[in-house]
Amino acid sequence: MDDATTPPKISRKSLHAELVDRLQPLFIGGELVPGTKVPEKALCARFGVSRTPLREALKVLASDGLVRLEPNRG
Repeated sequence: MDDATTPPKISRKSLHAELVDRLQPLFIGGELVPGTKVPEKALCARFGVSRTPLREALKVLASDGLVRLEPNRG
């Protein structure tokens, strides 16, 4: 097949990457207030995901400086 007629590949986001995109506005817009505990159970229910992808998303947000992770603090 010719390169000019080959359609571009469809990119698929991972679940935690999708969550990062949905959580960022909550932090930036002030719905999730700095210095308060992230309501993991509520967010899992809101987005219909388990804790694992949510925590992966929070790690990404922490590397971006939007969240501070404190081990064994909830």
